[in-house]
Amino acid sequence: VRYGLYPSFTMEEMLEDISAAVDFALGGGLEEFGGDASKVSLMGHSAGAQLVAMAALRRAQLRSNAAGEGEFPGTVPGEIERLLLVSGPYDIPRHYEWERARGVHILSPMHI
Repeated sequence: VRYGLYPSFTMEEMLEDISAAVDFALGGGLEEFGGDASKVSLMGHSAGAQLVAMAALRRAQLRSNAAGEGEFPGTVPGEIERLLLVSGPYDIPRHYEWERARGVHILSPMHI
């Protein structure tokens, strides 16, 4: 999945791009291409891993909040079967401190 990149896009917009792709896959869109929505795996590397993790957590939170309330906007049936998250920065403040300790923080998009 292609998603908008910083600095042209916000984190929220990036997450929306990933979430829309997940909703498509789990909502029956894969069947159009011969896929099986019951066997969806998500994979991301680096920033992509962080975004995939956030999209999966957001989906789980939405499904949890809606339990017993039926359908609500933005949700589709289905679950993510597995995640493969490689080298993602999941704790941003800690990651920035790691960059700073190595003297590369000035190259980071987190550096202000």
